[in-house]
Amino acid sequence: MSVEELVEFAASSIDEQGAVPKQVFIVDEIPLIAVAKIFKPALRQLETTSVTKNVIHHAIGEHEVVVETIADTKAGQITRIKSKIHSL
Repeated sequence: MSVEELVEFAASSIDEQGAVPKQVFIVDEIPLIAVAKIFKPALRQLETTSVTKNVIHHAIGEHEVVVETIADTKAGQITRIKSKIHSL
């Protein structure tokens, strides 16, 4: 099932308009805690990394970018970006 099909299915299956997801993201594996509950901070890190890569790619067309998002006790979350911008 494609992302578009999932969004359409959710829209047709969920009665409450505010509960219908605006976007759907496919992940390889859902991060879980020991009691098999979803670990939301890890999902936020995955999403931050994905969005950052997409913004960089669309803004400057840079493909060789390494984005790492980590939890930080003081800042909450830190995203590091490393890039090799090629000169002509």
